[in-house]
Amino acid sequence: MVRVHATHHPRAHLVESRAVTTFAGRDAERQVMADALAAARRGQPTVLHVVGEPGIGKTRLLEVFHADAQAAGFTVVSSRGTEFDREVPYGVLTELVQELSDLRRQAAGRTAADCADDTGTVERYRRHRVVRDALEAASRTRPMVVTLDDAQWADDSSLDCWSHLIRRPPRGELVLVPAHRAVPLPANLEASLSDAHRAGTGRRVELPPLGFADAVALIGPGRGPSWRRAVYEAGGGNPLYLESLVKTAHPAADTALLPPTIRAALRAEVDVLDDATRLAA
Repeated sequence: MVRVHATHHPRAHLVESRAVTTFAGRDAERQVMADALAAARRGQPTVLHVVGEPGIGKTRLLEVFHADAQAAGFTVVSSRGTEFDREVPYGVLTELVQELSDLRRQAAGRTAADCADDTGTVERYRRHRVVRDALEAASRTRPMVVTLDDAQWADDSSLDCWSHLIRRPPRGELVLVPAHRAVPLPANLEASLSDAHRAGTGRRVELPPLGFADAVALIGPGRGPSWRRAVYEAGGGNPLYLESLVKTAHPAADTALLPPTIRAALRAEVDVLDDATRLAA
């Protein structure tokens, strides 16, 4: 799924908010992201690597970042991997190219088909070049942020192209933002991200649990200080867990008593693991 956000673009709209509806804290992380926008404005393509456990607020942080980027004059193209599309080659990438073609009106009618066919090495690198050129052309006329949320669910072919883009970033005012759970990614993508960090063009944003002072904004007054502290301890500072626990009106210590949203998040976290790791968990 791809979304374009740009105050000057006729199809502009904001991605609808997900489970975490109140934003709290994350001042340090937002500063790192603001620095990335400033670097892009100076002509230095930048990678923001966002990592965190389920429910920790990655998507909500990206929504706030998108709004900040728009306010700074950036066009934002966001996409998301989904569990059900992991076996669709170039699924995420094809939608990205279509959106870029719409923005720039270049390579329309050719790039989407290129992304869907052929698996040879020459064709693979040609597709990478097509996407890179489309991003370079688009970011030459306007600063851009390109986001891939839930990258752990994206198809391997799309992630392979993201690895290429991070390793050989397009010229222009551009910020690339892969975001994913704290699980292993394909080796070539992990290597590209590590290289970007070492080169100084990559910034890692790893979301820790909220501190108690920030979490209070999500927990609310409740039944008093001791109740707020109990909810905080039970939720471990995870925003999704905290909001779900507040809705149950009591902190649940037993996994069997956890709200459905928390149980679903925990199941999803286990499902993404390989068989050996899942057994260990």
